[in-house]
Amino acid sequence: PGQAPIYGVARASFHLAERCAEFAITIPRQLSGQGLGARLLGLLIDQCRLRGLKSIYGDTLKENTAMRVLAAKLGFTEEPHPDDASVVRIRRPL
Repeated sequence: PGQAPIYGVARASFHLAERCAEFAITIPRQLSGQGLGARLLGLLIDQCRLRGLKSIYGDTLKENTAMRVLAAKLGFTEEPHPDDASVVRIRRPL
């Protein structure tokens, strides 16, 4: 088989004892604004919900306005990061 191009990567790390997941998404800058991040994050939310988790969270740089706006549209709230003032933690109940 040939190689397929990768346009973005999304992952969720499950913390079953706390019934939550930490997520991360990476998309090339030239592809931002085309809905790929929203689609990937939506899929992660769906998978976490199907597994019975209660919340999902991730960390983003304060300067990453695109991610912060997307997160707000998808129902995430912001809170200070416990260890790094340049980072915002975004969290959403499921």
